[in-house]
Amino acid sequence: RFRQSAAWGQSLTADVTVGETGFRVSNATAWDMEPAETLFLRRDFFRRPLVVAKWRNDQRLKAVAAGEGKVGDTPVEWLKVGLFGATTTFGIDSKTGRVLQANYVGRTPGVIGDVSKTYSDFRDVDGLSIPFATTAVFLGTSAPRTGKFDSFEINPNLDATAFVKPR
Repeated sequence: RFRQSAAWGQSLTADVTVGETGFRVSNATAWDMEPAETLFLRRDFFRRPLVVAKWRNDQRLKAVAAGEGKVGDTPVEWLKVGLFGATTTFGIDSKTGRVLQANYVGRTPGVIGDVSKTYSDFRDVDGLSIPFATTAVFLGTSAPRTGKFDSFEINPNLDATAFVKPR
C-alpha cells in the first residue's frame, strides 16, 4: 500500500493505493481511481529510489549494470532496474552511492514518453541521504519542472485510516 499526500495553503490532497485498488482525496471529497490510474500510481512508486532500495532483496527485483556516464559533471554508473512492471535506469554517483537521476518511459504532460528526473539538495534524514529537490525533463525539452520537499519522514507512524477511503 502507498499513500502520497500534499498540502499547500488550504488544500489537502492524497493519492492512495491498497492492493489493486486506489482512491484520491481532495480536501473532504474522495473518489475511486480507475484501474489504469491505480496501475500508473503503483508503477510511479516503484520508480522512486527509496522504494526500490526497500525492495532490493526481493527476488522479483531485476537489476543489470547499464554502463557509465555523467549526470552534469558527476560520473555515474547506470543501473537498470525492473520491479513490478516499472523499468527505470538510475544514475548512481560513483563516489557517494547517491542516486542522482532516474530515467524511464512514462507519463509526461500530454503523452507517454521519455522522463528524466535529476535529484539534488541531499540532506540526512534518519541516517539516509535523501534528495529534497527534483528537476524533471519530459521528452528532452528545455523547460524542466522542479519540485522541492519541505520535510521528509522515514517510516512515519500512520493511522490505518490513512489507507481507508473517507465517506
